[in-house]
Amino acid sequence: MIESFKVIEQLVEKVSSLDDKLKKIDRLDQPMDVTDVGDGEKSYRTLDESLENASDAERKIYEDANLESKEVNDRECLIRTDINPDEVDGRGRTNLEKMLEGKAPTVNGEPIDLHHIGQKNDGPLAELTRYGEHQGNSSILHEKRTESEIDRNEFGKERAAHWKARAEIIIAEREGVA
Repeated sequence: MIESFKVIEQLVEKVSSLDDKLKKIDRLDQPMDVTDVGDGEKSYRTLDESLENASDAERKIYEDANLESKEVNDRECLIRTDINPDEVDGRGRTNLEKMLEGKAPTVNGEPIDLHHIGQKNDGPLAELTRYGEHQGNSSILHEKRTESEIDRNEFGKERAAHWKARAEIIIAEREGVA
């Protein structure tokens, strides 16, 4: 009887060890957490890599939007060239003022959304008009068959930081520094 318990104990230890190994393997299969890079710096996919993996229809959306490649907060992005920093909204705020507060600007009154190219948390961002380019192309831009990899809480912080950085770029360009 005592030998049976020893065998059972050994089996339990092996199963427990195997379970720990499987948990580690499962973590390897998860999307990369862009905030978990050793030296505190974030790591992102390149724009070329992301566009290469995008469908022809998705690439056409970016081309038709006349976006320009630019680095914002150490991340490659496709940015709008038609944002008027002095455009005033219904509350009397300029786009530049909103951006300095971390809020999205508008183009002709339409809000600008940030979209993760390839729907990857570490993918480049594209600045798209909310209704015409983003929501209007939702079925092309968003994979509906799989769960989104985007961490919405982290993205909220990234979004605010993106618009603040874009405002600083605009200010630097106006001052002839950029």
